[in-house]
Amino acid sequence: MQAAQESFISSTYWTEGVGPTAALATIRKMQTIDLPGHIAKIGTSLAQGLRQAAARHGVPLETGGHPALLHLKFNHPDDLALQTLFTVRLLDHGIMGWAGFYPCLAHTEEHVGAYVAAAEAIFPELAESIAAGDTRARLGTPVRHTGFARLT
Repeated sequence: MQAAQESFISSTYWTEGVGPTAALATIRKMQTIDLPGHIAKIGTSLAQGLRQAAARHGVPLETGGHPALLHLKFNHPDDLALQTLFTVRLLDHGIMGWAGFYPCLAHTEEHVGAYVAAAEAIFPELAESIAAGDTRARLGTPVRHTGFARLT
């Protein structure tokens, strides 16, 4: 113990026991259920539902990434403003969403259905804003940024 007193040991998680315990519990759970299959099913279902809804309303939505890391984008010059308007309107429907969706075990087909139903209600306004060229005027908030800003 005296050697430890005379040395410097630094570790961010030196006394952290919750992380390894949670990791072991997660591994045990994954041994009993097909978590990757569930996540792939939910992510794929949401991507398909959103693409179909967007097509019905003439909204140029693109989905990309992996079903577990789904990304949404509008094939339009004002993509970020459309993403922002979509996010704001999702909040009006009680859904905390944005340009990405990372499903987990807790997500169900009912969640997918609610998200797609909200999108069905929102996409007509997005199509209208594209046609009118007034997406930014509808926001009431700044346009979202791309994630990283250059500091000068």
